[in-house]
Amino acid sequence: MQLGKRLYPYPLLSRSASINSYVNSEFIFLCDQIKTVNDKVIIVNARYKLTNNHLSQMIAEGLLKAVCVVECSSSVYRKTIPLSLDGQDIELPLKDFLDRVVISAIIYANNNILNFHDDDFVEDYLPYSFEIDKYDILASDDGISFTVDMDEQLDDKISSIFIVVKSEDNDEIMTVKLTKRKIEIDLPEQQYGVYYAMKSTPEFENLFFSIIAIPALGYALGEIKNGSLEDAQFKYNWFKSIEKTYEAIKPDKLDQNHLSEISPLELAQEIMNFGTSKALTDIYDLFTHMTNHTVGDMEND
Repeated sequence: MQLGKRLYPYPLLSRSASINSYVNSEFIFLCDQIKTVNDKVIIVNARYKLTNNHLSQMIAEGLLKAVCVVECSSSVYRKTIPLSLDGQDIELPLKDFLDRVVISAIIYANNNILNFHDDDFVEDYLPYSFEIDKYDILASDDGISFTVDMDEQLDDKISSIFIVVKSEDNDEIMTVKLTKRKIEIDLPEQQYGVYYAMKSTPEFENLFFSIIAIPALGYALGEIKNGSLEDAQFKYNWFKSIEKTYEAIKPDKLDQNHLSEISPLELAQEIMNFGTSKALTDIYDLFTHMTNHTVGDMEND
């Protein structure tokens, strides 16, 4: 929740000199590190620094609250999280972010406050007291920003349309969600662990295509087939990649007539470079290699 140069009808404590109304006080958002671990973004030791005794006392009395706000405009994500002086690790789902993420901090009024005054006001405000409404912002730090680069291992040509995440449920079922930015594939915790451990192994790439990406894409194309091309183009940014790939492998552009005639499962296999057939060949090659290796070991014995 970056305030920028927004003006307020009362004094504001801010790191931005253009809107700061205090002389010596500071309010700063701090963290030691921002890292991604598996399917989480972790803000390490998130906390605030406040060098104004009056505001600190009002927080202690529950009249004010300090929070950080995590926002990602690309994925339309926004979450408010309480902050303390002591610090805490904040864990957030990686799937909720795409591209630039902003973390800011504010102190806001938890109640209506009459006759708000501080001895550290700048000279113009020093003679006055102010009426503060509940949820008015009294201090701000526009904070920091970082970029989330999704680990999209699935197809080289259209990998950006998929994100594989760990399911919040315990069911042993893969589910697919169509979001504006991604086709989200949710795997059960144990199966996600297997995928995450093996996804970078080239020998298993086509296998993951066949059992994860192709069914997910087939489902997505089936849902789109039941609607209209125009709706898909409006609702899903990733559908542009489907259209481009379709034009590359077909003689025509994808229009409403083609959409109504397609077999979602067959088109999904074509778009994913025939991953199912290649997976069967890869499995046979691995089996043959293992069999030959075992026979060779027995002969050497």
